[in-house]
Amino acid sequence: MIALVTSIPFVVGAAIYFSGWRPAATGNHADLVQPVRPIADVPLQTLDGKQIKFSDLHKKWTMIFFAESSCPEQCQQGAFAMRQIHMAQDKEATRLQRVLILRDDAEVGNLAGKLADYQGMQVVVGPRDSVAQLVEQFTLQPGNFESDRIYLVDPMGVLMMSQKLDPDAKVMGGFLKDITHLLKYSWIG
Repeated sequence: MIALVTSIPFVVGAAIYFSGWRPAATGNHADLVQPVRPIADVPLQTLDGKQIKFSDLHKKWTMIFFAESSCPEQCQQGAFAMRQIHMAQDKEATRLQRVLILRDDAEVGNLAGKLADYQGMQVVVGPRDSVAQLVEQFTLQPGNFESDRIYLVDPMGVLMMSQKLDPDAKVMGGFLKDITHLLKYSWIG
C-alpha cells in the first residue's frame, strides 16, 4: 500500500509529460528567444580603436542595444534602461555588462557627449559587414530587425531573451525582475 501511494506522483507526472501538456504561462516577463541561438563571432572595435571580437564579451551576462552613431532619443532611452537595470543588480552587477553596438560610424565623434552619463557601458563599432552579420543574428522575425529592443546574451554567447523598450516602468521592471532572477539562480557568468 505504501509503494502504491508513493508511486502516484510519478505516474501522474509521467502521464502529464507524455501527453504533451505544457503550462500556458511562464514566469518570465521578457520575450524568450525560441530556440536560443549561439551568436557567431565577428570582429569589432572599441571607440578608442582597440580590436575585439564578439566572443570577448563572453563570460558575463550581456545586455546589448543596437543604435545609430548619432544616438537619437531611442538610443539614449536604451542606454538609460540598461544602466538602471545594471545598477539595480547591487552585488550581482559585476556579472552583468552593457554593450552599445553602433550600426554605423558616421557620427562617432559626437557620441561622447550624449553618452557621458552612461559610464561603464562598452560602445563598439565594426566593419559594415560584421555589424550586418550581428544584426542578422539578432533578428527575431525573419526580415524584421527591431532596433528598439534590449537583447540579453548569456555568458556562453547565446542569445536567449529580449525586451522591447517601453516608457512604461512596469514593463521594464518586468525585464529587471527577469535578469535579477537569472543572476540569482544561474551559476554561470
